[in-house]
Amino acid sequence: MIKMGIKDIFKKLWEHSDSKKRKKAIDNLDDQNILVDIAKNDKNESVRLKAVKK
Repeated sequence: MIKMGIKDIFKKLWEHSDSKKRKKAIDNLDDQNILVDIAKNDKNESVRLKAVKK
Protein backbone atom coordinates (compact mmCIF):
# COMPACT_ATOMS: atom_id res chain seq x y z
CA MET A 1 0.00 0.00 0.00
CA ILE A 2 1.34 3.41 -0.95
CA LYS A 3 1.42 6.01 1.78
CA MET A 4 0.10 9.32 0.57
CA GLY A 5 -0.56 12.42 2.57
CA ILE A 6 -3.28 14.94 1.84
CA LYS A 7 -0.55 17.42 0.90
CA ASP A 8 0.61 15.11 -1.91
CA ILE A 9 -2.57 15.87 -3.84
CA PHE A 10 -1.45 19.46 -4.39
CA LYS A 11 2.26 18.84 -4.99
CA LYS A 12 4.12 18.27 -8.22
CA LEU A 13 4.99 14.60 -8.73
CA TRP A 14 8.69 15.22 -8.07
CA GLU A 15 7.70 16.65 -4.65
CA HIS A 16 5.60 13.61 -3.67
CA SER A 17 6.27 11.95 -0.30
CA ASP A 18 6.78 8.57 -2.03
CA SER A 19 10.34 8.31 -3.35
CA LYS A 20 9.26 5.85 -6.07
CA LYS A 21 6.90 8.46 -7.49
CA ARG A 22 9.60 11.12 -7.30
CA LYS A 23 12.01 8.84 -9.20
CA LYS A 24 9.37 8.15 -11.85
CA ALA A 25 8.73 11.88 -12.22
CA ILE A 26 12.40 12.46 -13.08
CA ASP A 27 11.91 10.41 -16.27
CA ASN A 28 9.52 13.08 -17.54
CA LEU A 29 11.48 16.14 -16.40
CA ASP A 30 13.51 18.23 -18.80
CA ASP A 31 13.83 21.36 -16.65
CA GLN A 32 17.48 21.47 -15.60
CA ASN A 33 16.74 23.84 -12.71
CA ILE A 34 14.31 21.36 -11.18
CA LEU A 35 16.69 18.45 -11.74
CA VAL A 36 19.53 20.36 -10.05
CA ASP A 37 17.27 21.17 -7.12
CA ILE A 38 16.27 17.51 -6.77
CA ALA A 39 19.91 16.40 -7.04
CA LYS A 40 20.92 18.79 -4.27
CA ASN A 41 17.96 18.60 -1.93
CA ASP A 42 15.95 15.39 -2.15
CA LYS A 43 15.96 13.43 1.10
CA ASN A 44 16.42 10.12 -0.72
CA GLU A 45 19.87 9.27 -2.10
CA SER A 46 18.58 7.16 -4.99
CA VAL A 47 16.31 10.00 -6.12
CA ARG A 48 19.23 12.45 -5.97
CA LEU A 49 21.43 10.09 -8.00
CA LYS A 50 18.76 9.59 -10.65
CA ALA A 51 18.43 13.35 -11.03
CA VAL A 52 22.20 13.68 -11.42
CA LYS A 53 22.29 10.98 -14.09
CA LYS A 54 19.45 12.59 -16.05
